[in-house]
Amino acid sequence: MSAAPDFDSAPWYRVYLPVGGWALPVDVAPPDNRQSVVRKYPVPAGEDHGAQLISAHVLYTRGLTAEALPPQVGRGGLRGERAQLPFKNWFVKAYWCATPVEARWLMRHFKQQSSDILDANTRLNGTALRPPWAVAPVWVVPAMTHQSVQQVATTHLGADAEGIFETSDARLWSWFGLDDNPQPENCFLVLTRYLPQPMPFIEAGAVPRTDQLQELEAVARGIDACHQAGIAHCDIKPANVRSYSVGAVESFVLIDADAVLRLEARTDDIRLTLPYTHPGLTAAIRARRPITAEVLKAHDRYGFALVALGAVAGTATADAVIARAQRDGSPITGDEVRVMLRSAWGTDWDGVIDPLVEPFDQPYDAYGNWSAEQWITDVLNGQDGPTSLDAPPGPVDAELVRAHRAEIDEVRRTLPAALIPPDAPDAVLNATVLVASRVAARQYHAARWPWLVGLPVFALLLVVTIIRELVS
Repeated sequence: MSAAPDFDSAPWYRVYLPVGGWALPVDVAPPDNRQSVVRKYPVPAGEDHGAQLISAHVLYTRGLTAEALPPQVGRGGLRGERAQLPFKNWFVKAYWCATPVEARWLMRHFKQQSSDILDANTRLNGTALRPPWAVAPVWVVPAMTHQSVQQVATTHLGADAEGIFETSDARLWSWFGLDDNPQPENCFLVLTRYLPQPMPFIEAGAVPRTDQLQELEAVARGIDACHQAGIAHCDIKPANVRSYSVGAVESFVLIDADAVLRLEARTDDIRLTLPYTHPGLTAAIRARRPITAEVLKAHDRYGFALVALGAVAGTATADAVIARAQRDGSPITGDEVRVMLRSAWGTDWDGVIDPLVEPFDQPYDAYGNWSAEQWITDVLNGQDGPTSLDAPPGPVDAELVRAHRAEIDEVRRTLPAALIPPDAPDAVLNATVLVASRVAARQYHAARWPWLVGLPVFALLLVVTIIRELVS
């Protein structure tokens, strides 16, 4: 949207979202920008039709949870799930199809997605309103008839229904410029929670950002839950990983569910984003080869591997290999990513690098028993760090001693004199400080935020321990 809707005067469109046997009222603002975009959606074969590629005009707007409670709640108020009138802002897409039949097929496809996503979220103990979620829940709402709009439409400020009835904006089809040709059967809405914040990736430096990889553990569990529920997301990319906060739960979740497909879907096409698609899959789609469950799950793995690469190594690294693959048309390989990461981090971090690049050596059409959550665990388990830290520090040259005189003096001032005999070699002390600082840096990137306050103490204790060994 190019500008915010006029909340004070614009007529809104009320819908009711079914949530566990009751209805949640949401007021939807007319789109500020009435210039729709045309999107194409692969719809798998159904009982009454073969696989279809349906075009739809799409408008984007947003909604607010209505301030008035549903009448069936009653004077007792909300309890349990209902008490979580959880979030106020909604992201809304309005769809118009050329024929009622196409609208019905596309709406049925989206409703199937919504149901399957609820199943995946249930496997994580999430509900329609309460996380954790594998994919942000979605609701599909058909357009109301002219009479229904008169009865339920309202502005956010509660203008009377008659005033809304006289304003054509309250009718969904009018948003598409169809005032003279009402087509309620051709229109519907899709609503999901408004999650504006993408995952904030901080560029990596001389060490892997494993702390950011840990934040993706929730997304990994969500991907596995989707596959267990018999669906694939099909459009995993950084822009579709969003942060959310509901009550005491703060985490990350996949959004943009309109590409979701059932693993058993009979289709030869996928709604996808090319930079995050294996070239082998792109070729298969062009050749109209059948898309199997293994292909769909492997497609999720490829996109997630690129998201994780951006988290650990920085988006510049991920963008570089993506650009190379697009330019040459050949798949990203584990070897090319390994070379880039070793160049940035050195070979001491092979424990992280080797499992991190493993998905790029997998074929586009095979998945087996691969698990996103287990893969994240394997990468994190490799961060035990540089093998050189396991060896005792060796002597260093005089130039290095002079360069780190401040650290050496700080150790002498901080530790009890009994621990540092006057004849202890400066080179040994200096090497000890360097080892401590490197380990502390590694712990910084591996630790979760609540533990960071203990790092100075950790480094000091490590210095004490090593010096005890060296001078004993």
